Amino acid sequence: MSEQAATLLRASELDVVCCDTGEQALSALEQRASEVALVVADQQLAGPLDGFGLAQALRRSGMGIPVILATAGRPQSTLPPAVTTLPKPWLPLALLVETHRAVQVPSRLSH
Repeated sequence: MSEQAATLLRASELDVVCCDTGEQALSALEQRASEVALVVADQQLAGPLDGFGLAQALRRSGMGIPVILATAGRPQSTLPPAVTTLPKPWLPLALLVETHRAVQVPSRLSH
């Protein structure tokens, strides 16, 4: 997640944990899944696990955490149902709207 996104979400009184790679994010989620309501990630994460891979790993794990994935190109058609794409460059209001929408939908989706 970009620093701009983290700052915006913190200003909205959300607790934010930032990770530099998909692997770090997955590890943090495995340790704190019960505390996490939403994952916001970039499609182009550093390391071998990109944003699409992170979303798929979350689905396989059964954590049921919704994901907002910022994408520069056309989203893959194989995204899990709990993934919302946010085209880049995203607008701050769009991120806030999608964040609100994602946490209002029953989280812990079991698809």
